[in-house]
Amino acid sequence: MTKAELQQSKIGNWIQFGSLLLSATAAVLAFMAFRQTQDALALDKRPVVLIRPAVPALPADGANAQWNFGMINYGALPAIRNRLQSRILMGSNIPSDVEHFFRSLPVSLPMSDGPGSIVPPDSTADPPPAFGTAYSADKIGSEMFSRYVKAGQLTIVGRLEYSVVGGNRRYRTDFCFNLLSSGAIRICTRHNDMIDIEPEAED
Repeated sequence: MTKAELQQSKIGNWIQFGSLLLSATAAVLAFMAFRQTQDALALDKRPVVLIRPAVPALPADGANAQWNFGMINYGALPAIRNRLQSRILMGSNIPSDVEHFFRSLPVSLPMSDGPGSIVPPDSTADPPPAFGTAYSADKIGSEMFSRYVKAGQLTIVGRLEYSVVGGNRRYRTDFCFNLLSSGAIRICTRHNDMIDIEPEAED
């Protein structure tokens, strides 16, 4: 093989190597794009339930405080088999009480009289609005309730677990809101999360 033929052969080998490298790079990028699309589709095919609390009303004397909240599904599928636990916390020990509430919850919430199917707003179905109500553990008079409100010592906490039709994976929405003395509602710095849970066991 002449020197010119040898040089031409080397150039051909480099061109072939470059083509293989470009093909491999394109394959990797295509795979990454495919995985990103899969992730996007997975998020697009699940319920995403957020909590919207109302301003609590003044309770009657000798009654438990009540705090209503809405459950809005911003996902693509209805949330079913819903399990809900919530509580109104009052007083000066709210930070530790919030932590105790979430620590004391079971790994999987028991079936409860929670909302039925929480359908996304853009669904063709026309279900009743999904609402929940949290209660205080103790009865309280309207005067003491007003004191807690003025001191900014009123908090609602809760956990909602839900799943989708035909799937055994469950999802969880934790929520925590403070009622400020001004009447505004503030999101707590912790315990406002949405996570996936391990597949649920048969009840």
